[in-house]
Amino acid sequence: DRIHQNIQQGKKTLVHCYVGRSRSASIILAYLMKYQQMSLREAFYYLRSRRHIIGPNFGFIKQLISYERSLTGYTTVSFVNTSFGAVPDIYLTTSASSTRPRRPMPSTTTVPVQTTTTNNTISRSRSSTKPALSFSPVRST
Repeated sequence: DRIHQNIQQGKKTLVHCYVGRSRSASIILAYLMKYQQMSLREAFYYLRSRRHIIGPNFGFIKQLISYERSLTGYTTVSFVNTSFGAVPDIYLTTSASSTRPRRPMPSTTTVPVQTTTTNNTISRSRSSTKPALSFSPVRST
């Protein structure tokens, strides 16, 4: 309700948590459902399009599902059984409007690094004549 009051008064509100992934995202999802009349699914995809790392924990998702049901009488998100256990269906699908364009991941990424130690402090420089470190991404199937 405070967020809505501030918006009505032309003020801004900062909603934050340690990482900005679960707690603060859950608060904003609840706000979007109540004051913007979005479904939980719409709110999730909208917020993910604005901050791609959001991922409320399953406990918060369960509470948001209950909150959506109390607001509308129905819910747009459910848990589905997977080989990993029950997972919110919104974590398994993406909305076309919510995905960011992504470049294909190269098979190998090279990062040149030079490390020097001074008084127990490590500094790194990108301009290095030493061999570059090479990392190979792991792809899940």
